[in-house]
Amino acid sequence: MTTKNPETIQTAVNYSVCTALDVDEMCRLLGDVFAHRDPPAAAVGVTVSEFEVLVRLFCPRVAGEGLTVVARCALTGEMIGALLTEDSTSVPPDGLNQVSPKFNPIFDILGQLDAEYREGRTMQPGATVGCGSSGKRHAQGVSPGSDRSNE
Repeated sequence: MTTKNPETIQTAVNYSVCTALDVDEMCRLLGDVFAHRDPPAAAVGVTVSEFEVLVRLFCPRVAGEGLTVVARCALTGEMIGALLTEDSTSVPPDGLNQVSPKFNPIFDILGQLDAEYREGRTMQPGATVGCGSSGKRHAQGVSPGSDRSNE
């Protein structure tokens, strides 16, 4: 659905649960967005490929859990956003100790936030979702205010 606006043309965004077919594109998108626009990742110099390696560790459970959502420009089909999520009681993926050491300060910050959140709470499997990574980029024909599904 396209709406005419005096300043721009807004194109609808389609949202869907991430499947195995989306994983490669999602890894590239999140790697690009985080390496260039995430303040902690940029501050420690994480590269696109280093972030992609991290995201790929979570991919085996992405399609199985059905909790990760991707956004695509309805006009072009280009993936313009992803929200990588998992059950918050999930154990860290295998291989996490093999990612770039640049992530250590980021993991430390996130670990502190997670510990503070969990303090005094009993976490039940399936009851809460943890956001691992979310990224969004603007696509041609999609204005910043057009994040509406065309269901």
